[in-house]
Amino acid sequence: MLEKHVIYQKMNELSEKISYKFKDIDLLAQALYASKLPKEDGIGENNDELCNEALSFVGDTILKFLLADYLYSSPTKTHKRKGKMTKEKEGMENNSLLHIIAEKEGIIAFAYKDDYFQPDAPEHDKIPTKEHDPYIEAITAAIYYDAGIDAVKKWFDQWLLPMIKKHKNSCRQS
Repeated sequence: MLEKHVIYQKMNELSEKISYKFKDIDLLAQALYASKLPKEDGIGENNDELCNEALSFVGDTILKFLLADYLYSSPTKTHKRKGKMTKEKEGMENNSLLHIIAEKEGIIAFAYKDDYFQPDAPEHDKIPTKEHDPYIEAITAAIYYDAGIDAVKKWFDQWLLPMIKKHKNSCRQS
């Protein structure tokens, strides 16, 4: 069993990496916790949900709002067209793109289960990383719960949006 101080040490490293200082580092720990929830009848597509997916659900909604706001508020857009903004937003919120950001920026290395972080996981029990990882979305929600919408918008503008722009072309090629 990982000790809390080890988890918090890693989460503080991640906090630096993503350029956001948490008041409550436990929120970031919740966002990266990748253990499976106990099975529950009639819940989920395949009853295979991770502990951080509820945070991811909230973060997905916040991320969609921030992207829509960014696209609408962009000073280069003189005539706003819903269809064009929708197409741009879809490309920027693409699950494959969020997965690429999580992998290429090293976020996945901070995902953990009860006994280990991703890099130390035994081969038979690797932490799930798939086309749609919940990590970036869960981090978005963790920042929101840590300090509110203004803080998450600032983080989005300063860290996540540049990452989206940096990795957008990688997503199209994969």
